[in-house]
Amino acid sequence: MEEIGSPVPKGVVDVQKDFVGILPQEMNPDKELARLRRQMRQIRTRAENLGLLAANPRRQMRRLAELVVIAGIAGFAFALWRLQTF
Repeated sequence: MEEIGSPVPKGVVDVQKDFVGILPQEMNPDKELARLRRQMRQIRTRAENLGLLAANPRRQMRRLAELVVIAGIAGFAFALWRLQTF
């Protein structure tokens, strides 16, 4: 009961050597972190390729700010035009 929540070791069946059992499970934190970083890079690349993320977040924020300003100016100009025509 002490080992609840601990990772389950992988079992090995080797027919050529007549071995069935569990290999020693040694965790290397550096190797695990490198593997996780590699997976994150792959996920980020896939998301960028699908267009879900911007390649450069600063550029995306600048474009979004420009869009908001332009939309605000256009809305203000339209409101002034409506006031003059009616």
